[in-house]
Amino acid sequence: MLLHRARFVSVIYSHSFVTFQLAELKQSHATTKRELMEQIRDLSSAKSATERELETLRGDYDRLESCLSDPAEYKRRFLKKGMEIAAQPTRSPESLAAEMSAKSRDDLMKEIDKLEGDCGALRRYIDQLLAQVITECPSILEVKGP
Repeated sequence: MLLHRARFVSVIYSHSFVTFQLAELKQSHATTKRELMEQIRDLSSAKSATERELETLRGDYDRLESCLSDPAEYKRRFLKKGMEIAAQPTRSPESLAAEMSAKSRDDLMKEIDKLEGDCGALRRYIDQLLAQVITECPSILEVKGP
């Protein structure tokens, strides 16, 4: 009888241990499932954002391709961009002085480099615009006497 009782206690202990392990595995499974679902949502969101960016880039590519195939469209966009650059507001001398006094020498040098780049872009735009005027309508540049 003692042997049967020891065996019974051993079986109950084994059953309790297995039940405990099963509960831990279920909890671990639930946690892992929750984490995987969160990762799937994050990946789905990232995929959607990437797809939207891809569509935007495809639209940009199509517009650029149409500009390259249609010289009139290219010229129109070129002139529009030049008008946008020319329409950018300029700074007043007071705001420029205040801005310069608040910056370090390195910041000022970076700003000079940026402005030189902008100036170069405007020069290139004016050169291309002048070349276009010379090609399309050179008579507009003629100086007429009084």
